[in-house]
Amino acid sequence: MQPNVSPIPSEQRILAGLSHLLGWLIAVIILAVDQGKSRFVRFQAVQAILFSLTTAAVYLIGISCLMMLIFGGMTVGVISAGLAENAGGEPGAGVFIAGLSMASMWVFMPCLMVVAFAAYVVRLVAAVSAFTGRDFRYPVIAGWAERFLR
Repeated sequence: MQPNVSPIPSEQRILAGLSHLLGWLIAVIILAVDQGKSRFVRFQAVQAILFSLTTAAVYLIGISCLMMLIFGGMTVGVISAGLAENAGGEPGAGVFIAGLSMASMWVFMPCLMVVAFAAYVVRLVAAVSAFTGRDFRYPVIAGWAERFLR
């Protein structure tokens, strides 16, 4: 009985795995170094780049929403408290809004950490698959990578 050996050479498997494991910059370098020698390496590197860009976009959107919520809530709270105080009332509602906007950080940050951890796990699974010579495919990103390599 012959052991399960991948038909993909080990140096190609290593390059493909490193492109997933070490991020977009290494994937770009590997893509430039490979120069069309291996479709497997190119496909995995392009997927790694697209996955990195997609996760960066998710992080950017999440952080932007968090900052808008915090600074928007703080601005509304301070203005509301100031207007209430100028009118002779109590600034309680404005202070509550400002405090609520600051508390939103305790909801958003764990969510972003879960997304970051999930992206790390997916990247790790992709790297292990590539290191073993299996053709890993991200669900949507694989289609984008196929179109890119045409």
